[in-house]
Amino acid sequence: MDLAAAIAEDDRVIVDARQLTDGSQVVSQLCIVGAGPAGMTIARELAGTPWRVCLVESGGVDVDAGAQTLTGVARDGNFFPPANAFHRQLGGVANVWDVRVTEAGGGCRLVPLDAIDFEPRDWVPSSGWPLSRGDLEPYYTRALRVCGVDDGSYRLDAWVSASPPALPFDPARITTSIEHFGQADVFTRDTSAALERAANVDVLVHATVTALEEDGVGPAVTRVRLVTASGREHTIAATLFVIAAGGIENPRLLLLSNASRPSGLGNHHDLVGRFFMDHHNVRAGFLVPTSRRLFETAELYDLRFVRGQPIMGKLRVAERLMREARLLNAALRLEPGRALNPIRAVSSLRRVRREGLDGPGDVVSIARDVVADGPRLAVAALRKLAPRSRRGLYGWSELSAKRWRFDGFNVEIQVEHAPDPANRVVLGEERDPLGLPRAAIHWRWGAVDLDSLGRIQGILAEECGRAGVGRLELPPSDVGPTVTAPGGIHHHMGTTRMHVDERHGVVDADCRVHGVPNLFVAGSSVFPTGGYANPTLTIVALAIRLADHLKALMARSA
Repeated sequence: MDLAAAIAEDDRVIVDARQLTDGSQVVSQLCIVGAGPAGMTIARELAGTPWRVCLVESGGVDVDAGAQTLTGVARDGNFFPPANAFHRQLGGVANVWDVRVTEAGGGCRLVPLDAIDFEPRDWVPSSGWPLSRGDLEPYYTRALRVCGVDDGSYRLDAWVSASPPALPFDPARITTSIEHFGQADVFTRDTSAALERAANVDVLVHATVTALEEDGVGPAVTRVRLVTASGREHTIAATLFVIAAGGIENPRLLLLSNASRPSGLGNHHDLVGRFFMDHHNVRAGFLVPTSRRLFETAELYDLRFVRGQPIMGKLRVAERLMREARLLNAALRLEPGRALNPIRAVSSLRRVRREGLDGPGDVVSIARDVVADGPRLAVAALRKLAPRSRRGLYGWSELSAKRWRFDGFNVEIQVEHAPDPANRVVLGEERDPLGLPRAAIHWRWGAVDLDSLGRIQGILAEECGRAGVGRLELPPSDVGPTVTAPGGIHHHMGTTRMHVDERHGVVDADCRVHGVPNLFVAGSSVFPTGGYANPTLTIVALAIRLADHLKALMARSA
């Protein structure tokens, strides 16, 4: 069965590549590899145009366990993202977004990069975009609508009138900003349905692209080669190609495409895979409040619905301070919690259970501890019985009696990493089930990262005391960063970075691969720097911008 017959058979444009006749060739004007938020956004922006679009996804409409075995990284690296960092399915990683925006569904933060993130900063090596925040502003507005956000204001005063006030930090040092949240079903349900209705968009699932190929006539891609789990091989011929497979798979696919260029497509300056960045949530300490009223007045810093819109306040290092102190960008999240100091009575009882009583002295000692710790034991017991937030780490502001539920706030820093060419994605020694090399990731904390992180912790401690908010108990200074997830929070960036000069970047300002005139890259792999922000909104904004560029190219060639 060929593609046309498969579409005609059930009047759909989502086709299972496993059902196509072995050796089929699909012909399209635009081929997009990867059906996550970036690839789906580009396809949806071109829906209803005169041009044929083929969107290719390695996974299926539903979860396919076999497709997930193709993900993961080789053990010959030293950085291992968690399993949910990769997901092969229509909708991509949106299917596994883990911020519980509602009880029923997940979502993610929608935050633009700051203006300073786009600028060259002499204290951040290899920083600077060929675009400014102003260049992306109209696309950010469109991206919010694509992500389902109707009221997209990031002005604090647009939200605090209906929320608790911001904490009273010196705005020249610590500021408060607003984050919006998008829900996964915008991509997993709504965009998928829109593409299924689009007469000019074909969606090919269960189709894993193994290489992009040139025909040797000129420096242009002519087709992609793909394979199914059943072993059938097909090709897609097109005029224009977009890789939108994520910050690790994008460089891997370019490196695998080495039939005519031994070092891989776009890699003539050995830049593909370099400058790998992620974000880490680093435990900055425990904030003991001056007044327990803080659990009420800090409600702005929880994910809450205001005027029907999910928002959350976040503490930020002020831009002025970043420039003066030459700091990396960072944001700080407050999560109410309990002090780590153990209750003596509990410790004693656990010891007795483990080792048994050691004479009358033990009985007297335990009794004394129980009497001394009685109030704390009662509070701990009540906490165990108390209902928890139905949205995990979020929704704590909706709980009653917060003053006795919590002792203070765990403070996390989401910190920017400085781009470093030594941090990179390469082809590893291990092979996936198709026999292709898995990606291996080599990444280390840099001196710039660690210095900035330590100074931000100190600044926050100073400001908490100065503002009368509380005392920040810092972690030991003689150990490295304590992170909540050693494998990062799967914001994979930088591996096909954008630069006007091919000696310093893989793609140009239009996301076109240098030296390959009809090949483009979408997603956070093109980010030269990553700021602190979740990359999703910028990914979607750049995808919309790229879709406009592709439409203009196809219109000129029509």
